[in-house]
Amino acid sequence: MDNKQLDAYYQDLSFDPADNNLDIFNIRLQHKQLTFSQTDRSDFLGQPGTVNSWYQPELNSITFPADIFQPSYFRPLWPASINYGGMGIVAGHELTHGLDDEGVQWGPSGALSTSSCTNCTG
Repeated sequence: MDNKQLDAYYQDLSFDPADNNLDIFNIRLQHKQLTFSQTDRSDFLGQPGTVNSWYQPELNSITFPADIFQPSYFRPLWPASINYGGMGIVAGHELTHGLDDEGVQWGPSGALSTSSCTNCTG
């Protein structure tokens, strides 16, 4: 490799001496982007007949599997307000997991941290 290739490879990586946490986040983000592979469509988190959505605090992510957009939860002949209102309820429910007693323990970069909770007891 020559210097031009290395510069291009690391062009999105920036360091700020005043913010080490941001540096670590940027390095991890770039590593994930560089090592990201195709989605494994044979790896499922549950049984095929189970309809469920979930919140993953370590990724700060909500997953809506395709089965939740099928009858009996979602019907093409129902009014859009009913279909999307139902999805809104599910999305709202999953979003609240980011704020519950477990969700608040995760920092914005996906690291487990109790420092965000200044009045925690227990």
